[in-house]
Amino acid sequence: STGQECLEMVAQRLELLETHYFGLWFQGKTQTPAQRWVELEKPLKKQLDKFGNEPLLIFGVMFYVPSVSRLEQEATRYQYYLQVKKEVLDGRLPCTVERGIRLAGLAVQADFGDFTHSSSQDFLRDLMLFPVNWPNGDEVLDDWTKRV
Repeated sequence: STGQECLEMVAQRLELLETHYFGLWFQGKTQTPAQRWVELEKPLKKQLDKFGNEPLLIFGVMFYVPSVSRLEQEATRYQYYLQVKKEVLDGRLPCTVERGIRLAGLAVQADFGDFTHSSSQDFLRDLMLFPVNWPNGDEVLDDWTKRV
């Protein structure tokens, strides 16, 4: 099957109509494995055999929009949210401490809804809210968590 056929099957499972923003990628065979996007019109097997490190495809945002208001479907916005959240937490999408705290607050609200300050501090400590490449001392994390 082609990359397009596979992408369409994934999109169908996710109930996603705006597929033109997304793609499939895999780890390349090079010394430092790089992300390689699937060419949608070509057969998957040939691409993975020739360039792939293993037969594992990952669904992701391929084209970003300047404003999420351009995304019409809730499922599209949700997939965008998941990808941006992962990239921030993995440290691939850098941000300032202030912006990171703001994003953490928005992520908690998006994932769990509104909650009261008094019941949330212990709950928040157990979540991964900040990028892995940020300092992670207990005092610093406690301060940031209180500010979320």
